[in-house]
Amino acid sequence: MRDWFVKHEKVISFLIVAFFVIGTVAWSISAYISTGATKAKSVNTPTKQNAVAVLEKDGKELDYPYWVMKTELDAEYKTRKSQLEQQYHQQIDPVFDALGLKYSLVNQIADFDIVKYFAEKNHLMPTKNEVKKELENQVNSYIASLKNNQENWDKIIKYYGSEKKVRDLLTNGQDSRVESNLIYNRVLSKVATVTRAEGLKKITEDFDKIKAENEQVNAQHILVSDEATALKIKKMIDNKEISFEDAAAKYSKDTSNATSGGNLGYFGRNKMVKEFEDAAFAATPGVVVGPVKTQFGYHLIKVNDKKVFNKPEDVFLYTDVYSKIEQDLQNTKFKDWLKKYKEDEKFSVKYLDNKYEFMVELSSAATDDTKISKLIDELTPAIFGDDNEVLPEADVELLGLYATLLKAHGNNVNNNLLEVKRFISLQDTDKSVIALGMDTINKKISEIEAKIKENPNDSTLSKEKFKYTDAKSFIEAKEAVSKMNISTVEEAKTEKEKLQKNFDSIQDKNLKVLKDLFYEYPTSNKVVQEYYQINPSDLNAVVQYTKLEFNGLKQYMGYLSADMIKQYFQKQFTEIYVNISNVIASPKASTKNKLDAIDLGIDFATTLKDNNLKLDYLKKAKEIDANYYKDIDKMIAETEKAISNEASSMKK
Repeated sequence: MRDWFVKHEKVISFLIVAFFVIGTVAWSISAYISTGATKAKSVNTPTKQNAVAVLEKDGKELDYPYWVMKTELDAEYKTRKSQLEQQYHQQIDPVFDALGLKYSLVNQIADFDIVKYFAEKNHLMPTKNEVKKELENQVNSYIASLKNNQENWDKIIKYYGSEKKVRDLLTNGQDSRVESNLIYNRVLSKVATVTRAEGLKKITEDFDKIKAENEQVNAQHILVSDEATALKIKKMIDNKEISFEDAAAKYSKDTSNATSGGNLGYFGRNKMVKEFEDAAFAATPGVVVGPVKTQFGYHLIKVNDKKVFNKPEDVFLYTDVYSKIEQDLQNTKFKDWLKKYKEDEKFSVKYLDNKYEFMVELSSAATDDTKISKLIDELTPAIFGDDNEVLPEADVELLGLYATLLKAHGNNVNNNLLEVKRFISLQDTDKSVIALGMDTINKKISEIEAKIKENPNDSTLSKEKFKYTDAKSFIEAKEAVSKMNISTVEEAKTEKEKLQKNFDSIQDKNLKVLKDLFYEYPTSNKVVQEYYQINPSDLNAVVQYTKLEFNGLKQYMGYLSADMIKQYFQKQFTEIYVNISNVIASPKASTKNKLDAIDLGIDFATTLKDNNLKLDYLKKAKEIDANYYKDIDKMIAETEKAISNEASSMKK
């Protein structure tokens, strides 16, 4: 029994966890309330010192419980991070992603506080008895669904001991989640009800898209090589000499479904070749149609069921389709209502942690380089000391934010620098060609490219093309530098020096920040990637980055052969091999660097089933430190034997 549970533990856990999110709506607030966060249990002493944000109304702070508490945020962050990583395979980097996720959660929690405020003012708050009854109903419904599979239910009961213990597991600590859901759904019903007229308007606007995404047919087919055979089979079916299913099994060339009566199941638009799709969607259920000619041969088609919308009103007949449309409309209405309610009632969030104030400024800055530069200046005192070195006490999340801003600002500065350099370098461009203007130049380039296709070896055409592409490039560069208030070469040269100095300063700061992060947080994948890109001469970074790249490729090992992996990822594997070789050969590499690289190399060679490469790494390990691997001589001998066996096998 224990073995069964270990084997199916993830399934059981998922079934239990699935109960916790029943009844939620797919929007940010519902994502928050689905975790059952509760202020009453999240802090022992509700003081502002324990809060990260306070809700304000009319410019005045509201009292607790309209605060976002640190413990509340930490619990929600932990839950959401786990959900993202386990259910969506989205890794949350502790340096570069954590602050953004926390900022989003603070705002979601604050938004739900506003929803709760509305519920209290409009007498929508559920009583304790209502919460208890709703939780009981949810548990009863969920257990009933589990009992549908009696075998699994018996095993669950055997593992947990009794139904009561399962109920206790499902009920414990869920009051807050149920209360939050009741509040949300009651407010949703009051402020975001979708009328049939609103639904029909949306359906009419998106009718073509709805048809393309939701129309389906359930069909069977028989595939044969020629029309005459198809007609003969159809006549036999029409005369009831043979059933469609038996005819498919006997005559159909499509062996993937012939034995199942040619059953294709349900399929939607754009899933089959056009001729087949058109015939299937036009067919009357139960009536054999065809022959239909496609690139595969001739088909007889029998449609068993259809979900098609001839007019917008037909969508209402399919609750699975309309419920999603209705939900999307309701979510949009709710989101619009909440935005207006916050504005009308003058709600705002006061952040008590300056990290979130910086995030507000970052949201406002977007891609505005002037604002990004200003934000960098504001953050600098929290990152660097008077000695222009990273402060030991600098907050890791702010370091990640700072590095992100520096990279964005550096890219913008470098782009401007490249445009200035381009403007300077193209000063000798033929002025008469420039005077033609961009439209004429583009036309000339197209004409010359057409001639080059006809006469690829004509070097004069290539020279002629360069004349026009240079003119085009100059016009583009001139337009770019004009936005920097540059009109002359002298001004461009002066600006070039300024931009180069600025870029070098940005790179220097970013290097220091990323180096500090790399040696403090070497487990952060993004830190490793960013630091390696800016400082590929650091051999520790080379090893860590190469290990990261190799581990990323390992996910394909389970279903691709070594030869296929080499073929598909030749470029990546070449980089991995070169990096390992460079570290081992580098006179600057420490013994640890070299042995770390050899560890990676042996794993690399083993994965590729390259015993010659593995042997090379083992011998180098012995040269560097004969005691690094236990039984190194035995490992070498076994690898040499494997190489010998491979050679013997090839001779045979």
